[in-house]
Order: sequence, then C-alpha cells, then structure tokens
Amino acid sequence: MIYKRIFSKKGDGLMKKYVLYLFFIMLVAVSCLPIFQMQGLLYDDAYIHARIARNWIESGFPTFLVGEEFKASASTGYTIFLYLVGKLTNVLFAIKIYQILAISLFAYASIKIIAIFDKKNRFLNMLLILSVTPVFLYTVYGGMETPMIIPLLMLSFIYTQENIKIIPLLLIALTVILRIEMLAIFLLMTIFYLIEKKYKDVLIVSTILGIYFVYEILLFGTIIPYAAEVKSIAYGIPYVRSFLAAISINANIYGPHIGLLILYIFLYQFLLFLNQLLTERKINKNRLFSLIFLGASLAILVSWIFGRTLIFPWYLAPLYGLLLIYALNQINLGLTKDKTINILSIILIVSLGNIGSSNFIRNVLMDNSSLRTYEYQKIGDFLYDQCPTCSLVTSEVGALGWSFKGNVFDGFGLGDPKAITFHPLKVPEERSSYAIGAIPPKYIEFRNPDFIVSLPIFIEKFLELDNNSYFKYRCNTPINYSGSNHMLIFSKKEIKELYKIELDCYKF
Repeated sequence: MIYKRIFSKKGDGLMKKYVLYLFFIMLVAVSCLPIFQMQGLLYDDAYIHARIARNWIESGFPTFLVGEEFKASASTGYTIFLYLVGKLTNVLFAIKIYQILAISLFAYASIKIIAIFDKKNRFLNMLLILSVTPVFLYTVYGGMETPMIIPLLMLSFIYTQENIKIIPLLLIALTVILRIEMLAIFLLMTIFYLIEKKYKDVLIVSTILGIYFVYEILLFGTIIPYAAEVKSIAYGIPYVRSFLAAISINANIYGPHIGLLILYIFLYQFLLFLNQLLTERKINKNRLFSLIFLGASLAILVSWIFGRTLIFPWYLAPLYGLLLIYALNQINLGLTKDKTINILSIILIVSLGNIGSSNFIRNVLMDNSSLRTYEYQKIGDFLYDQCPTCSLVTSEVGALGWSFKGNVFDGFGLGDPKAITFHPLKVPEERSSYAIGAIPPKYIEFRNPDFIVSLPIFIEKFLELDNNSYFKYRCNTPINYSGSNHMLIFSKKEIKELYKIELDCYKF
C-alpha cells in the first residue's frame, strides 16, 4: 500500500524526489560497508561482542573469558543475534547482516515518515532524518548494536500514528533488549499506554520483556551489564567533568551545551502540559508524548553523568533516536501555534546534526584510530600461532581478543572481573588522564601473562618499572594511535620470525 502511494502516477513529484534522495543515500551507505570493513573500521568494542558470541557457540556460555560467567556484553540482545546468525554462518558475517538490516530498516522508516505526514512538513522531516544520519552511519560502520535503536524508534512512532495495536510498544521493548538504558522510554511509554487504556498491550509486552529479564537473571544473576560498574570505577572521571561531557553530547566539553537546551525544552513543555491539565482538566496526548521522549533523553544524560565514564560515539544513537521522535512529533503533530517550541525543536535537531556530522568526519573520514584494530589482529594472530596455550594481557581487548583465541586478560576490567580490585589508577601519577583505560602494574603481576600487548599510553606506569622477566619488542605502525606510532609486545619467551607479523617489529 505504501509503495502505491509513493510511486503511483498521481503521486506527488516532490515526494518522489525526497524518496529518491533517501534511497540514494542509503544505497551509498550499504555500498560503503565493505570498503570501511576492509579498512578495519569495526570498533574495538564490536570485536568484544564478536568474541563473546563465538565463546557462546564454542563453550556454551556468552562470556569474554571462558570460565568467568558474568554479563560481559553491554547488549545481550545483540549477542543473541550474533550467536544465532553466527551458528549458521560466522560471527563477523553476522555483524554485516546486522548492519545491512539496520540500514534497510532506517531507509524504510524514513520513506514511511515522509509518506504519512502533511506535504508542508516534508522538507523539515527530511532535515530531521538527515540530522541523525551521520550518527547512525558511523555507529553502523563501527559494528555496534546501538544504530538499530533509531529505526526501531522510528517504526514505533509510525505505527503509533497509524494506530496499530501492540507493535509500537513491542518495538520499544526490542530497544531495551539492545540497550538497558532504553528501559526509561519503555517505562514512560507504558504509562502512556495505560492512560490510553491499552491494558492488554501493556500486559503482553511487559510479560515478554519480563521473561527476557528473568532469562538474563538466570544466566548472569543481573540485568545490568558489568561494564557499567567497571567503567564508572576504572575511569573514575570527576562528576564535574562527567556533567560537562554529558551536556555537551560528546562535543567539546567547553563548547555548546546542548544538554541544557534539552532540559530547558523539557521544563517548558512540562509547564505548558501542567498548565493545560490544571485549567482544562484534560491530558494533551501529543504534548505528553513529546514529554515522554524528552524525559527519556534526560534520563540517558543523567545516566552518563553518574556513570562517570567516557561517552563513546556509539552511545549517541539512542539519544539521537529519542530526540528525533520528539522533534517529528512536535513538528507534525504538536501545537503548531506554539512557535517557541517549534523553533527550539528545529534548533535542537540542527545542533545535533552538526555534532553528529562533526563526529562522522572526525571518527570516519579524518581519525584513523579505529584502524588499530587491524594492527592488533595481526599481532594477535601471530602470537596465537606462536603459542595457542599462552595467556595475554591488554586493555583494548576487542580485536586482540578476537584474533588471539586463548586466555586474554583485560587489564581495564571489562573482560575480567578480577581486574576491578586494582582500579582506579591515580591521575597523573599512574596514568596521563581520566580518559585512559590503563593497565595496573599489579594486575600484570597478578595474572603473570605470557604476553603483554599495548599502546604505550596504557602501560605508562608499567614502563617505569624493571621488566627483566620479559623480552621487549616494538612494532611501528603506519599511523599514530593515541599519540604513539608504535605498539609494544612483552613476551616471556623470545619471539622469532617477527617479520610474519607484517609490521615493522624489532627487539629493544
């Protein structure tokens, strides 16, 4: 039906043009996938998910370190997808399928949004969709779980407007399975459904999500990812810096604080909603709907503040998805006479688009730091061939943990619960800054690994100590990573045939 509306002879010419623009953009996005992956763009954390899924297939439990049964993945839902598809093909190919699926759903949802709303708002709707596209794309290319949240929220919004039963809330429940912080929007939408007296929908979807949570508790003993605890302690970022980072939404922490604009719009909308409720004795559902998505956005910002961790680029996708739905609702279904809110909404979404575009340029087009995963894989493959029964310590455990299939001990703690007792390291005495996920020297002593692989910045304190029990090797890299043009390898046994690493490695 939707395609007949879009492509019929009587269809609007401008509409077709917008659809073609979106189709072209998404076609380019899909076409770029193999190019970026050939260059090793997958984020290090994507390989963490991949290793957990592979361990699940091979050992029967979704863990990073075989024998340590804890919730190592930040997204059990994503791990389940990689596990199921990986059993049929392979885990890395499962990531590609997930990426293509996310892009396809994003394109489909975008076309539907342009199709169902009034002609006069089509340009603004196009602008809103384009504003989240950079964040969506660089998160997709990185192989993370979060980009899928954006099209799921868009489809939930569409089906809500089409008054389709149960599906919108079910789609939001799927976002919770992908990222636990999306529980905020699920709980708020549940209240919205109860106000609309959709009791049956709430009961069914809540039961499904409840069963999933019971499954997680039986499997891990918790629904909270272990990473949430580790990052808060190991980074230990002061609350003031954490606050500034959160309200700047991963831009310069001393730059424009868009988070404060979100708070202002929320308070403004809340006061308007409250005033109407008290004076007219009725609930304005469109305004309440906007408040729900703004409130969930604020909840994510608050979680970042109290989480005291780095805000990685892929963290932005859920926030952008929520704010996109808020803006779409406001522009298409809100009180159009309220020019202040409409103007602020457009300013907000354009600002987010600017931040997203800057991140895309910095993380994809200009910053080659993600390519280090390719170098790590070379080293991991070589060392595993040298000694498959050996152990290795590092703090960037993704690509190394994927290629070195033996015991990989995570000095930062994401992959090893025993590391947390050695954190946090002091700044600047033991690490350069709070943003450094450094390896504690005492943890290395505790694990006593056969190999240590790291960029210098993550083992600064260890380099100051006498390391006479290890042979030391330097591998020059073609690009600077975190201020260094080389990686370091420490080995209990002398390494021969270094040329096989395919890097410029030598003993020092």
